[in-house]
Amino acid sequence: MSHRSRRLRVVPIVAGIALLAAGFGDVSAASLSSSDRDSAGTAPAAVGWVTTRTGGPARTEVRDAAGTLLAELTDGARTVTLAGPARSWTEAGTAIDIRTDRWVRLLPAPYDGIFDAADTAWVAAALGDRSPDILAVAFQYVSGAPPLSAAGLVIAGDARYGDAAGADFNDFLGVAWTYGSSIDAPEPAELRSLDCSGFVRMVLGYRFGMRMSIGASAGALPRRAFEQLASGPGRLMVANSGRQLKSYKNLRAGDLVFFDASTVDGTAIDHVGIYVGRDAQGHHRFISSRQKADGPTVGDVGGKSVLDGSGYWALAFRAVRRP
Repeated sequence: MSHRSRRLRVVPIVAGIALLAAGFGDVSAASLSSSDRDSAGTAPAAVGWVTTRTGGPARTEVRDAAGTLLAELTDGARTVTLAGPARSWTEAGTAIDIRTDRWVRLLPAPYDGIFDAADTAWVAAALGDRSPDILAVAFQYVSGAPPLSAAGLVIAGDARYGDAAGADFNDFLGVAWTYGSSIDAPEPAELRSLDCSGFVRMVLGYRFGMRMSIGASAGALPRRAFEQLASGPGRLMVANSGRQLKSYKNLRAGDLVFFDASTVDGTAIDHVGIYVGRDAQGHHRFISSRQKADGPTVGDVGGKSVLDGSGYWALAFRAVRRP
């Protein structure tokens, strides 16, 4: 199947998710006293939420009075999974159907494990936010996605992989990018192209403002897949043991998933994608930019985009980082 024959549509679904009237949009950090900090496992009574500290990994779960899971905040990470209206993504030419009621957004800073007034206000606002989240933005680069412009610059749309690995976010944009005293000029041949790590940097870095670097730099999102695993921002969920990773229970939408897909570089990590959730068959799907698919895809061109089982990418699955 050619790159141009792949098409993806986003179908909004009216969901029965109960985002109970918990003061969404009405709760401000200023209205809550410091005594409302989540030190005893109970959220501020003003919104009726209950928070629970749990392990594996260390995180805070936020629930409403009915027990509905509203948000998960992981210690050391900025990505937060939130309850919201269900959405469904399908890709033409395949039987893929990914349906999720999880939305993924970035905290202003890594979560410190204390659910305080500022976190309460942020979660309340995020639960009511229907602007494109990390998952929606990732799908703005698949085949058939329409161009999206901002301030005269095309920032999204159908992306190619490029003629060879090396297409970063600024190559897609066609703009130079400054890192300290260094300037990275765009490659004209890579315009509207993204390789795997460039795709991640486009979504998390350029579109959501996560700081980026060319090499390893504390707290920044580096250029290459192996660097994003070794020194990228967030919490390392599962380290690379050199063997196929077969544990999926702690995966959350928005996690970065890493692979050893090539045999020419030994056991090095050489591919990265973004976990999007389970498909209609219950398989764990990810989106990544790949050469055989000629761009970002959740499809099965060049191997099924699933983490479980015995397919090409499942066998190459090695590690997880939560940004």
